[in-house]
Amino acid sequence: FPSYDIVFKYEDGIEPFNSLLTKIGLQPIKWKYSEKQYKPKDITPLNIFKEKHLNIIRSDWSWEFETFDYPIDPTV
Repeated sequence: FPSYDIVFKYEDGIEPFNSLLTKIGLQPIKWKYSEKQYKPKDITPLNIFKEKHLNIIRSDWSWEFETFDYPIDPTV
């Protein structure tokens, strides 16, 4: 079975991943519109930049920030 060393960026959506699945003979993933709308209940646009939430995001998503060179400061 072939192995791949590919990392997909969130902003590219599901299409690059589906392209790979098709190349290796697997069915593409189909998402319902509602599944794309996940939003944590306690984080809204009005409070997303509170320090409590920034610390959670920095901790939980540290790999993504480092790997994709995303800015940790939300104002950038």
